[in-house]
Amino acid sequence: MKTFALAAALAATLTTAAAAQDAGAIAATDGMPRTTTKIYVVPGVINDPSIGLATAFICHNDGTAPVDVSIVVRTGGGLISGARAFPIPGNNTVTYSTRATTLFFEGAGGDLGARDGVVRQGRAFISASSRNVHCSAHVVSTTSTLPNTIDLHMVRFNPVVGSTE
Repeated sequence: MKTFALAAALAATLTTAAAAQDAGAIAATDGMPRTTTKIYVVPGVINDPSIGLATAFICHNDGTAPVDVSIVVRTGGGLISGARAFPIPGNNTVTYSTRATTLFFEGAGGDLGARDGVVRQGRAFISASSRNVHCSAHVVSTTSTLPNTIDLHMVRFNPVVGSTE
């Protein structure tokens, strides 16, 4: 019984540490310290160069002030595959993908550094310095210009008051 309790305590500590790392993975882009909050968990993330699939994250800042956002992609086993912190100016939208796609314009965003790493049944954590950020996530062919995407269900944390997200 003591072994089970010790194992449960260790698992809780590791899970809490990983969640804190995901929520705190952002450094303020203007040099000013900011607290970020996890706003989404996205299960079902995929990045597989051998079959030409990636996951695209599209985020919009609904406020007028710039917001710092971070996306951390983890493999199905929990290892970090890619991560980026980036600003979104007020009333702007950016797209970040696990690697470059033809369908989405990542020019304002970019890739998350997971280009060659294979992620299957992964997950992403999105954190922001404001709750006025709304995102969507899609599995997409990296070479197709057709909008044949699979929309991923995202779990919202800390929603904007009065929203139906």
